[in-house]
Amino acid sequence: MTRAGGSRGRIAVGDALAAGGAAFLVHLAIFLTVILLFHFSLETYTDKGDGASYKHIAAALLGQRSALDAYDVRVFPGYSMLIAVTHLITRLSIAASALAVTFISAGAAAALSAIVFQDRRVGWAVALALPHAWINMSLAMSEAPVLALAMTGLLLARRNQTTAAGIIFGLSVLTRPVAAFALIGLLLDQFARGRAHRGLFIAGWAALVFLLGMWIVRPITGGLFHGVNVYANSPRAYAGQMFTWPMHSILWMTLYGHVGWARWIYVIAHLAACVGGCAILSRKNSPTDLLAFTWLALNTLFVLCIGLGPGAWGFNHFPRFIIPALPALAYAWRRFLPASPWLYIPLIAVLFYIGVVGVRACN
Repeated sequence: MTRAGGSRGRIAVGDALAAGGAAFLVHLAIFLTVILLFHFSLETYTDKGDGASYKHIAAALLGQRSALDAYDVRVFPGYSMLIAVTHLITRLSIAASALAVTFISAGAAAALSAIVFQDRRVGWAVALALPHAWINMSLAMSEAPVLALAMTGLLLARRNQTTAAGIIFGLSVLTRPVAAFALIGLLLDQFARGRAHRGLFIAGWAALVFLLGMWIVRPITGGLFHGVNVYANSPRAYAGQMFTWPMHSILWMTLYGHVGWARWIYVIAHLAACVGGCAILSRKNSPTDLLAFTWLALNTLFVLCIGLGPGAWGFNHFPRFIIPALPALAYAWRRFLPASPWLYIPLIAVLFYIGVVGVRACN
């Protein structure tokens, strides 16, 4: 076994667990800091972002629909299902269950990224490198669960557990449909390895689980894909401009949006990282490179096509929307990442501050 964190050989399990443990602890620390310093209640904290909607769907799945409103049904139900199951198993409150799922998922995503890509640098990058991940994975949001599920599906596929991989991938797409980009990458990976039948089998199971899950919750959501219609047309979301042509949101905000220089540089830096990562991976030809390239390229193109809407979503939330492809992005840039996790220490203080401020400011 190698402990150097390189791409050759098998990564030590301890390295992966260390990255996962670090991810769990930083998000727990941000949560504790915010509620202690700024006196947020657990319910108020977990209402931030889309948290209230996920909690309301979870409560509705458990038979309590009093808090559910028409806007809540826009979110996909996978994360809420995990919250409901966690509540039933642990008897924690819905709010506490939501954070438990998020924090454990953040740790699992980092550890599994290191294992699947056989490089501890990837795991540490997923755990610590992206500023917006420090914010969103500290809230009752679906970014951490979708990554944990997608990476679990990839690991199971690597170990030829095709049925289990398909089921888990179905749950990941049910959590956030952009997980399908990782599934498409896996499908091409399996084709490149001469295992097309396995890839198609996994994709088939994933599609079945996704459709079954959407069918089960339709009495709550109002229809099989009613939530998508709410997302696209609600004035609280995209107000009829969910998608546009690539780069429209970036260019419009650059030219007409009166964006501050710091914000503009922050967003463009994330765009450059994604485009650069795609360019790096396009020059490689291994099945894993193909998987990562497909995953990152499709997710980046998807985000570039997101419309402005009332909140300038396609521009302001670009750093957030790339989180579901974070492992592929980290894999693309792995040769430039710190070889030792200790080198992240100078960065941790800055990112922790960003995480606390960002979580506090999140509505």
